[in-house]
Amino acid sequence: MVSVPVTFANLPTGLNPLSLFDQNFAALAAAINQRPIYVGTTLVEDGTSGRVLFDSAGTLGEYSISGTGSVAMTQSAVMDSPQITDATLITPNLGTPSAGVLTNATGLPLTTGVAGVLKTANSAVAATRAALAAFDTTKYSVVLLTEVGREGLFIWRFGDYSTEIATDTRQAIYIEADAIAPTAGAWVRQYDGAVNLWWWGTSGDGVVDDAAAVDAFFNFCLVNGAEGYVPPGNYRHVGRLLVDMNASTMTRSAPKITGVGPYKSRIIIESTVANAVHFYSTGANDHFFFVLEDIGFQGDTPNAFAAIGLDDFSDAPGNYNFQNVYFGNSNTTAAASVTLTLNFIFRSTFDNVIAVGKVGFGTALRMRRVVYCTFIGMIPSNAATGILIDGAQPNISSTFIDVDVENCDIGVDNQSTATLDVRFVGGYFDLYNPDTLIVSTDYCFKSVAGSARGAIEILGSPYMSRGGGIVDPATSTGIVMRGQKPTAEAIYAPALPATGVATPNVSGQFQMVVIFGAGTVSSYSVNNAGSDTNDIFVTTPGTNINVTVPPGAEIILNYIGVITWNWIPL
Repeated sequence: MVSVPVTFANLPTGLNPLSLFDQNFAALAAAINQRPIYVGTTLVEDGTSGRVLFDSAGTLGEYSISGTGSVAMTQSAVMDSPQITDATLITPNLGTPSAGVLTNATGLPLTTGVAGVLKTANSAVAATRAALAAFDTTKYSVVLLTEVGREGLFIWRFGDYSTEIATDTRQAIYIEADAIAPTAGAWVRQYDGAVNLWWWGTSGDGVVDDAAAVDAFFNFCLVNGAEGYVPPGNYRHVGRLLVDMNASTMTRSAPKITGVGPYKSRIIIESTVANAVHFYSTGANDHFFFVLEDIGFQGDTPNAFAAIGLDDFSDAPGNYNFQNVYFGNSNTTAAASVTLTLNFIFRSTFDNVIAVGKVGFGTALRMRRVVYCTFIGMIPSNAATGILIDGAQPNISSTFIDVDVENCDIGVDNQSTATLDVRFVGGYFDLYNPDTLIVSTDYCFKSVAGSARGAIEILGSPYMSRGGGIVDPATSTGIVMRGQKPTAEAIYAPALPATGVATPNVSGQFQMVVIFGAGTVSSYSVNNAGSDTNDIFVTTPGTNINVTVPPGAEIILNYIGVITWNWIPL
């Protein structure tokens, strides 16, 4: 590569310096009134061409120019300095670039000695979107935006971008040029992968209202089928977050929105209107495959805080995948408050989804029409009721694996006679109020009278830390336990009636009733038909009498003294 030094012509006083070009310098002298041209103290004579001249201690020096094209090194009022155009550089190296603009050159070691931003031809740096919009698109086609939170590379694109610019009111992806109509072109952000919520101009400090930015971000993801990324932050939203899947241009589908964790990427909703966070569709078609991961939603509403599907079941969300998502409703004014409502959803997966309210108030998870869904490690806690199954619509064939219900009065309360085959595999239950330090006397599973046999199925070994028991067969119908027996803490202990009073088995399955204690059982009967002719005496606790009670039958005990019984499903 040839070292190309800067050179100037010493011209008479009052004339601007001119560049020395590859030309006949006698003709150049004639062009400036025949005044002689000097480099240093050396006269430039006729015939000097194809050279770059320089002053070497008062002596005229020159370098040959190799290749084709022209070289101009100038310091004039009309040209930026220095500039090399259409040149091929050969050894030795040009050296360390500084404030120059290099065009169409090869061989330059751009990684050597470059500090800050090295401009290339037709490129620039803009500190704000307003500065970017003001650039002359005939001169610049690439601009690096350095505005905090909105950083990125924008390229000028020709074409009609009027629709994109009209919908991107936050200038996240498209920026209109000041001097060019959006029908002719736009500055377009270049990106690969997910779009970043910060590009829409959020603060994420939990103080500034980010509602407009958050709404525009979700809408862009829906309309463009783009994957969205929510960086760490607390994004304050003073209104409702309404995510209408009907806006999606993806065929019967929806995008993926991810954060960095349910307690790090949080959207704080301040609306107290029902369904303050709502995922639904106003269109006639079902909407599938919406993915939400590692995001948290926090609010304080006396109504239903977050919901999936419309209240009238007119839409049909399906194949959703929620993973590591947090829903929190801190309301303490309404017993009817609900953290998460599933109005109508099918074939969807909820993996490590947390729905928590306030201890003693409302419901953590409400199921109104849930079909063929899977809940893995679901945490419906901190409420009066952990899971409420209600409504006239069917809740069918959904499975909870290792559900974690804590700080509730009731674990699972089925209040719908249309429920069928909702399964619970294992699970942890702690029916305890940490505010009052009172252990609940209620049960982990309850089911309304009239429930079908097998409305609720309990599989494996649910563990109850504190509470009144796993199931009270005398007050719950349609609950069936299969597989392993529950832990010792989970054995049924329904209230023992007075002597001679019948207790029905409404559990839908056979029960082994184990009777023990210091009192005396004189006789028992099952289904009020027949009795044991021999008196049965229990002299010490632990001496057991085992009585099998079929589904729908009643057991009557005649006893004196203190006795205890447990019901164990068979």
